[in-house]
Amino acid sequence: MPLITVLIPVRDRPREVLARTLQSVRESTLADVETVLVDDASAEPVEAPSGVTLLRNERRLGVAGSLNRGLEASDSEFAARLDAGDVMAPHRLAAQLEHMDRLDVCGTALRFHTPEGQALPGRAAPEIDPATMGALLWFHNPVPHPSVLLRRSLLPRAGYPLVDGAEDWALWLEMSRAGARLGLLGEALTSYEVNPESASMSAEAQTSEAQTAARVFAEQGLDRKTAERWSIAVAGQAPLERDLTAAVASRVPSAHRERFLAMCARLEAAQASSPAPDEGRA
Repeated sequence: MPLITVLIPVRDRPREVLARTLQSVRESTLADVETVLVDDASAEPVEAPSGVTLLRNERRLGVAGSLNRGLEASDSEFAARLDAGDVMAPHRLAAQLEHMDRLDVCGTALRFHTPEGQALPGRAAPEIDPATMGALLWFHNPVPHPSVLLRRSLLPRAGYPLVDGAEDWALWLEMSRAGARLGLLGEALTSYEVNPESASMSAEAQTSEAQTAARVFAEQGLDRKTAERWSIAVAGQAPLERDLTAAVASRVPSAHRERFLAMCARLEAAQASSPAPDEGRA
């Protein structure tokens, strides 16, 4: 049984782009790693080099469905994520593994590159500890999916939730509520391809961020109206009202609730100090 399985869903990506991604996995400083490539019904079937497990979907399953197929076909202790077009630093997996005594899901900061491989400016990211992450996930998703290493024993039985465009965010919240420890390393160990065809920027998610967030929050047991109100409020499109905060706080694990409420208080204060949309107009 390998220690780590790197899961890569792919659909209709150029061969040279996929080859760059697979090469970065081969260059990992860890030896006990397998790669599972899931072809999500590409128009031109994907070809995999020797040593890479290739699964083909007869019909399109999307990112979540493809990842769940990959999970079912492997039995490693940890699963790592990468999208076709993205590149991991050679020491990424080793660096993340060093933190898995205190974390169950470990993401990293990102660098960026074009489809041609040209480097772009990276995004600064402070390290996020599990206590902060457990509260922060109720406001936005700070964990880049292609950068993750996770402990498979803590995955829900059904695997990734089938929430198009936000399957990762929904999974992080579900795992956090079940007691998993999530964190983010500040070092940029994953380079993300800036391209609308990338798997994690699937065209399946053509709704607004607020609508996507509402689906994620509804997965956590909030009724539809509350989920919609919360997603709009945290996006800054409506005031954060006390009854809404209380309703959402009831779903936040007790270990994270104090920080969650403190974040809500800061957001309320920021909203109160901001002028109303029509304020100040002549």
